[in-house]
Amino acid sequence: IPIPPIGLQKEIVRILDTFSELIVELQTELTLRKKQYEYYLNMLLSEEYLKECIKRMKGEKDYKLPH
Repeated sequence: IPIPPIGLQKEIVRILDTFSELIVELQTELTLRKKQYEYYLNMLLSEEYLKECIKRMKGEKDYKLPH
């Protein structure tokens, strides 16, 4: 198997380094999105939130949706 010229090798390394950086960024973003999903899921399923939603659906004026 012939070895590519050094210039092409450097270009290949640059491209692979870019992909490695993007993978790290995507993994970080995915972790953050999972945490955000868990937060909103827990908030939406919390007893306090559900009680306030019921009050709102019944037309009661004193509801306060938690944040």
